[in-house]
Amino acid sequence: MPLLKQCAEWTIAQRRKTMVLEDGKKPLHWGLLPKWAYGGDIGRLQCYPLYPNFCCWRGLVDTAWILEELGDVETARRYADEAREYREVLDGVVETLYRKGATPPWLPLRLYADKIDEAEYYQLFAGCFLDVSPFDPRSKQVRYFTEFLEADNRLFCFMPRFRRLRVEIGSGGLDGIYGLGYLHAKLHQDAVAEYVLGFYGYLAFNMEHDTFAARETSVIYASDLQIRSDFPVPNLSDPLPCGSVVALHYLRNMLVTEELGEQGNPSGNLLLLAAAPRRWLDDDQSIRLADVPTQYGPVSLEVRSHANAGRIEATLSPPRRNPCQVVKLRLRHPDGRPIHDVTVNGKPWSNVEPKDDWILLPTTEAQYKIVARYE
Repeated sequence: MPLLKQCAEWTIAQRRKTMVLEDGKKPLHWGLLPKWAYGGDIGRLQCYPLYPNFCCWRGLVDTAWILEELGDVETARRYADEAREYREVLDGVVETLYRKGATPPWLPLRLYADKIDEAEYYQLFAGCFLDVSPFDPRSKQVRYFTEFLEADNRLFCFMPRFRRLRVEIGSGGLDGIYGLGYLHAKLHQDAVAEYVLGFYGYLAFNMEHDTFAARETSVIYASDLQIRSDFPVPNLSDPLPCGSVVALHYLRNMLVTEELGEQGNPSGNLLLLAAAPRRWLDDDQSIRLADVPTQYGPVSLEVRSHANAGRIEATLSPPRRNPCQVVKLRLRHPDGRPIHDVTVNGKPWSNVEPKDDWILLPTTEAQYKIVARYE
């Protein structure tokens, strides 16, 4: 805790340094961190970047929560108040920066920028920014990023492109690990097809097919055999252990993820099989999750498909820790057939959203036996 408090106090002190009027008015950077390195390979560019400011805001929010849980209510309240004021400043900055009239519209990732002079690094930092989850994924602010990346050809199979003019990388460059925040936002926008394509694209184009490791930068190969050819890229970019971790993040969130709401905070609902590929529930196939950790406690689920007979069965042991409110289970028929009716523990169940294949369950029971029948 001393280190968390030290970091929070540092953020508060740094913000005070920019709270200086200029010509009697608050400048756009009022209440942000002082000029800072843009980040990563662009460390020499001193500016007012959005990413570290939102990271520090998130740090204040989370530190306030931890302190309140531990009983230090007074400090927690002070940090929470500071985070609230900080967020008001940041929200105003985002709306001021957004270039609505541009083609396509885009959001600068630093103040006082009149062009995307970070070039191919823009989509990498956009992914990092979205990974902080500062907004409701369905909000207009998240669309500022996702719609621009899609409209400006900065993605391949929903992974960030990284095109360099140097021969070693060329026009087919990818930096797949930086797409985690972007694709996670798409999942919470319920863009299931896009999420599934991004997941398989990551495995096919970003992961080495024998060891399941990833380079930081790779190229779009037509086949795995080309990786073993005399091509400069493998010698340029070293393997990254986090490449495999990102793949596991994709898989985990595909099957189990905490629903996000306002300011990217958990809504209290848990999503199960939100983006599980339909083919995973072909007839006689099964999915089994045993004591998967979640923010609300462990959850277990076993699903067995009898798709040819028009039904899918599931056994669910929901998390029991508050404040989990609802478990939303998605059972997608492999042929796209809509849900006709559902029974839970042998009784008809009406809390169903057939259009989106969701079955909504409270966390009041220790176990549920679910049978979904399809048209």
